[in-house]
Amino acid sequence: MAALTRAHALLGGNLTILNINQDELDAINWEYPIWNFYNLEPGTYPTQNETVRTAASANVLVVRDDVSEEVVYNLTKLLWENLAVLQEIHNATKSMILENALQGVPVPLHKGALRYYQEQGLEIPEHLLGG
Repeated sequence: MAALTRAHALLGGNLTILNINQDELDAINWEYPIWNFYNLEPGTYPTQNETVRTAASANVLVVRDDVSEEVVYNLTKLLWENLAVLQEIHNATKSMILENALQGVPVPLHKGALRYYQEQGLEIPEHLLGG
């Protein structure tokens, strides 16, 4: 993440990326369980020489429910069917895979996104089906 790289440049050894344990993860997930463990490999950030087990949440694209089903379906399809292009542009997309698309999503899916993921054969968790 560019902000952390800049912070390292400014603060150097005065910046610490936190290692998270299970109790700490449980504490930050007490109301909204959207955080999971994430391992930052050595060298991810300047001066980071060891693996850091931290917490991360999913990137979620949010739209209002009055956006048409067709628009959201096409946007979702465009994103996933052009993932290789996104991965060339931004490192944060390199770990994205369709099979994990719904992990950590805290809100129900829009009808258009739901349709796309169902067509792809993903199992949709109950809490993402909406009302």
